[in-house]
Parts: sequence; C-alpha cells; structure tokens
Amino acid sequence: MNINEDLKKDVDKKAFILRDYTFDLSKTQDIIDRILLWLHITIVFSISILFIYYLKIVIYTNILLVLLIVFSLLSLGLRVKLQKIRKQYDNIYNNSFDIMGELADLTEWTKLRKRYVLGKKDYRDIIIIDNYIETIERKFSPHRSISNYYKLLSIESSIFIYSIIIISIVEIYKCLFI
Repeated sequence: MNINEDLKKDVDKKAFILRDYTFDLSKTQDIIDRILLWLHITIVFSISILFIYYLKIVIYTNILLVLLIVFSLLSLGLRVKLQKIRKQYDNIYNNSFDIMGELADLTEWTKLRKRYVLGKKDYRDIIIIDNYIETIERKFSPHRSISNYYKLLSIESSIFIYSIIIISIVEIYKCLFI
C-alpha cells in the first residue's frame, strides 16, 4: 500500500497526540501509584494502632485513639484524592483511546507491522503505540485488562478505611460517655 502524503501527515499527527496522551497517562499513573502506597501505609499504621489499643500494650490509650483518628482522616483524605486523580486518569484515557481508534483506522496494521519487523520503514508510530499499550497495562492502572489490581486495592482500602473510622467512633464514644 502506498501511503499518500495527507494520510502520512494525519497518521503522524495522531501518533504525536497519542504520544502526548501516553506521557500524561504515565504521569497520572505515577501519582496514583504514590497515593496507593501512602494510603496503604496509613491503613497499616491504623491497624497497628488498633492492635496496640486492644492488646493494651501502652497505658496512654487516649493518645492512641487520637492517632487512630488522625490516620483515619488521613486515609480518608488520600482516598478522596485517589478518586479525583482516577477521574483525571479516566478523562485522559478516554481521549487517548479515541485517538488510538482513529490511528488504527488510518493505518493498515498488518503492512505497518511487516515493515516494522523487516526494518523497511520508520517504526516510530509502532513504538508510540506500543508505549501507549504498555502504559495502560501497568500493574496498578485503573484500566488494566487482566488482573486489575487497582480495583482490588480500591475496594480493600475502602473497606478498611470505613471499618477503622467506625471502630474509632465507637471507641471514642465509649471513652467519653461510658
């Protein structure tokens, strides 16, 4: 297939747009990864405080309850921030997926792949597409197609956060009114 100049320019334009979207997705995914890490660190600290509180290892249980509240609110704040970043990621993903579809429509992939493998063509467009696919399939990506760990961690963190908050409220109520 002989690609005319207009089609080539359109493919290049879409490839550059997809490259920019891939960069934005990668940066947003890095933020999601960091928030997930900090969220789970705060959850682990909260659970540790609960164990210390219930095992009565220390005398100052009121301080533990205050720390528990602080870590619970921090976890809740991180959860809200994670949801906000997830929406931003979804917007970028939806726009980039549309560009990917347009790029796929513009290109005859079998011949382009063949030229890439045989080395007869500049394969920059293939690399851009491969980078995009690698980015959306990262381990904690919200749109990963197989083994979506983001969904698992999101559900798990919600259960822990709300459980810890309920336990904190019950224990504070017991300390103040009983």
